[in-house]
Amino acid sequence: MQRVGGESFHRRIAWFVLGLALCAPLGAGQGLNPPYLKEMPTVDRVMKEMQVSDPKETTLRQIGAFRLLQKIITDMAGPRAFQRGQLTPDEVRIIGEYAVAYDKLAKPLNYPFDAASSPRFLDEVFKMFNMNECRAQYDKVNAEYAAKHQARVSAEQKQFEDAQKRAAAGPQSSIPNDAGSVAIRRCIESGRNQTECLGEGMKVGLMDLVGGAPLLEMTKAPTGLRMTGVYPGAGGFRLIFLEQNVEVACGALVPDPHAYAVERKDGHLLVKVANGEDAMVFALRPDAKLVGSGTVTIHGRVVVGQSSQDTYGYVPHTTTQQRQISQGEARQYSPDQVHQNGMEYSVNETTTSSAYERTGTVSTPVYAPKTERCTLGALTGSGPTVTQGKALATLVDSVAGDGGPIDKAVGRTMRELPPPGLRLSGEYIGDGGLQLEFHNDSTMVECGEAHVSAPYSVTNADNRIAAHIQNAAAPFTLTSEPDGRLAGTGSVEVAGRVVTGSNGSQILYAPKNARCSVGMLSPKGAGAPAAKKAAMAATPAAVAAAPSSANATPPVNAMAPANTPATAVLEISSGFAAGANPLANHSLVLMKDRFDNVLRKLGGPIPANATPLETWATYVTACKPPADCKVLNQSMNAFSAGGVKLDSNGKGSFPAVPPGVYYVMGMVAFENQPVYWDLRIELKPGTNSVTLNSGNAEK
Repeated sequence: MQRVGGESFHRRIAWFVLGLALCAPLGAGQGLNPPYLKEMPTVDRVMKEMQVSDPKETTLRQIGAFRLLQKIITDMAGPRAFQRGQLTPDEVRIIGEYAVAYDKLAKPLNYPFDAASSPRFLDEVFKMFNMNECRAQYDKVNAEYAAKHQARVSAEQKQFEDAQKRAAAGPQSSIPNDAGSVAIRRCIESGRNQTECLGEGMKVGLMDLVGGAPLLEMTKAPTGLRMTGVYPGAGGFRLIFLEQNVEVACGALVPDPHAYAVERKDGHLLVKVANGEDAMVFALRPDAKLVGSGTVTIHGRVVVGQSSQDTYGYVPHTTTQQRQISQGEARQYSPDQVHQNGMEYSVNETTTSSAYERTGTVSTPVYAPKTERCTLGALTGSGPTVTQGKALATLVDSVAGDGGPIDKAVGRTMRELPPPGLRLSGEYIGDGGLQLEFHNDSTMVECGEAHVSAPYSVTNADNRIAAHIQNAAAPFTLTSEPDGRLAGTGSVEVAGRVVTGSNGSQILYAPKNARCSVGMLSPKGAGAPAAKKAAMAATPAAVAAAPSSANATPPVNAMAPANTPATAVLEISSGFAAGANPLANHSLVLMKDRFDNVLRKLGGPIPANATPLETWATYVTACKPPADCKVLNQSMNAFSAGGVKLDSNGKGSFPAVPPGVYYVMGMVAFENQPVYWDLRIELKPGTNSVTLNSGNAEK
């Protein structure tokens, strides 16, 4: 993710809420998409206009301009910047030209700090290249963002104060009914994995630290027919179907996600993969094979080099010195601790301190645009798709001791995933009260207050697409209609359960059965009847595993006195190899204190010697129902200094903060292992940078 004026993360949220493109067409006949790109200067013009009398200053200005212009284009893309492969060919081309020019200048100087993050330099660039109309709209969005940001700050402060009051009042008298708790409880009652369910509920809890609610809405998979699985082909061609898109590899190109759709045409199923103006089209056969023909030109990117960046961190140093003591003081030490020289006495004193130093060097790939041609043919699925949520749930359960050794837990997960082929996605609602919520590996069948998770399969035979729901009480089949609805007959019995309370750490359930007619089910939001969510009656309270301390307050940063201006910006880059970058499109949080310290201050059940990853696993385990961590999650908002949604290269910038010591927190799955950062960093005025890699993370 890129940043303009130090506030890009929240500005992207503003763009999403506004639901508009930043720049309206600025003129006709320019042939660029989007049209505002006509205002972007050429590489040669940037090189010329940025010249000053000092050659060194000229180079730094040129470097800063090329980096800033890339950020402007990415920010102008709005919500599309959150998803790889969604930029237009013109955007990709121009960004690539700037990137190559930037690397050519910056690499010999070891990628120096530049003026790209300076508001004054931003003004200069807009004026120098006459980007007047875009700037006017840019300022308008900035003003709307400022108002929304202030409202969010005020809401978070009130939320923290309310959380303190609730914690001081003691346990609540009923099972919590906030949106996050209801989502967790509904998921748990259906029988899905508890860690996955906790993750869904945290979308409205802890994920608010990084603006997770609107971001997750943006990344939902489209409703309807979808695909799953890995489909390799000849010449390095490969399709990897994910929840929101499909990753396409061709020749030497780095795998990048493309949008896709499953469509019906003349009695056949077609899988259309976006590829600029010419989509790749595959026929989906009943045996789940994909068949394409001809050759395809794919505009992508390749690795053209590596940029070396120094890494910094706090390095402990231990020194031992002798201190003179009196004869009287000597009696306070054991004989083996005291050194005597005549009438003089001394003892050794050891002092440990930390210094912010260079800790090593990491290499970050540098990309350039490239075009490859690949031959389409018959593709056979070679394995299942592992979703990020499923992978992290498996790994966290294993680390927490619930899933056995990681290799066995991952192997078990792989066996449980559906084979390559057709799937369904989204929520469907029927007139008779039946509701279905399709996931990659299962569907939630809901009737009134009864809901249960059931495996399903999708078949394509005799021009009929059918979803076979393996409901334990009574399996049933639905037919996918051409208009996107699902049709069935008769009624279905749902044998579910509801949470009634808890006995210590054990959740107590009561059976809940219901019967609903099947009939016609419509996609939610597409003419479907209003969802009939079950009312959650007040029941005995669940025991809170981690009650929030009423006296817990965020730490005072000694290096950031009160009213210190927000002048420090932290830029994140990824040190992972191309094509295997777990930081791509991932979210990070900038915390004011270490995560384990925050949880301890809020009363969380964290062992004294727990590592950061063990702390995270302990927290996730402790917050599984019947425990309620809503107050704890809300209280943590006060310890957050901001969040960032990284771009497809694993790059992004946190909003500006006062200079001081902060902690970069985040977790991803990489090579079947959880990789966790709780990285301490001292931010100084201006632009700061850090490269995240497996070397500065806990694994």
